[in-house]
Amino acid sequence: MKKLMVLDGNSIVNRAFYGVSQNLTTREGQPTNAIFGFLNILNKLLDEEKPDALCVTFDRAAPTFRHRAFEGYKANRKGMPEELASQMPLLKDVLSAMNIPMYELDGWEADDLLGTIARLDRAAGWATAIVTGDKDALQLVTEDTTVKLVSTRMGRTTTRDMTPESFREEYGFEPRSIIDLKALMGDSSDNYPGVKGVGEKTAMALIQQYHTVDAIYAALPDIQAKPAAIKNLTAGEADARLSYDLAAIRTDAPIDFKPEDNLRQWWCLAVLGEAPPLAQAVLGGLPVRRRHKQPVGALLPLHQLLRQEDLPQRLRVGVIGEVPRALVGVDHLDHNGLGSRLGPGPGEMPQPQHQSGGQDQSGHGKSCLSVSFHDKTSCRHTRHP
Repeated sequence: MKKLMVLDGNSIVNRAFYGVSQNLTTREGQPTNAIFGFLNILNKLLDEEKPDALCVTFDRAAPTFRHRAFEGYKANRKGMPEELASQMPLLKDVLSAMNIPMYELDGWEADDLLGTIARLDRAAGWATAIVTGDKDALQLVTEDTTVKLVSTRMGRTTTRDMTPESFREEYGFEPRSIIDLKALMGDSSDNYPGVKGVGEKTAMALIQQYHTVDAIYAALPDIQAKPAAIKNLTAGEADARLSYDLAAIRTDAPIDFKPEDNLRQWWCLAVLGEAPPLAQAVLGGLPVRRRHKQPVGALLPLHQLLRQEDLPQRLRVGVIGEVPRALVGVDHLDHNGLGSRLGPGPGEMPQPQHQSGGQDQSGHGKSCLSVSFHDKTSCRHTRHP
């Protein structure tokens, strides 16, 4: 079964922003730590998952149907820090230059786009890997949809795969019932109430036994719970129903989506000549090392290259540098150390050839996968036996 990986863009970039030192900036003071962290997470996941297709969803600032249903929805949240907000358009420039499709829609949250994409994947016979740090997405877990929960601390990213089996083992009920759990206990982050007086412990016990809010209210007052809990549930039914609607991720967002339209594609440095300068710097600044005796490339790790304001100009005249294995294949290099990108066409999976040995400047062994270009407008494709 083919697999599409979709990233919850806002969730991942937030974790990248707070998980990577905020001292990472360009010489002009533009923060780049969130972009750096996002790309590190993306590259790690591409290596692990090896998906056939890839896309990213984002929230928009416009109010959603949830805000219209409940005035207090997310009303307690602070605005995005300016240091992060200034990186969002740059991150999207980078993803666009890398040919990674992005989906966002006024009136809908990124979660709803995740749910819709998973549903459309399933209908097309595809599996889905949802990458997010938000546990609300666990309701989307099915036999063909895995949620990869991401956490980042001190620049180190870990993921935990949640399948139906691992979810049941941890929670004691089916993934879809996470909506019912939130309906009873509420959500302080999203600022919807749940049932007053019913906390997580009571809500967990009720859902493990009765599975759904509907089943609980159908059985009231004859349920196995303390009298106080029965009283609170009886008085709080309207809030439980409202909270259920707010917690439920929609899967019917009106987006034009087919999994095959998101097949992984090569990105080429030749194209980056048209990309915004900082996007060029970020993409061209993935860790590189020498492959030949002559100095044919920038020899700085990403965190230093992100500070190089003149890097885009250097890229335009030709740089051979290492790029993520999951994105780009091995170049053909001529006797002058110049070459062109080798790889499958749009929609074909990479089959990179790896060079053994060697270490990058951080001391970690890496395959030497190189990319270069001859000019800003062309990128010659060459295949090797």
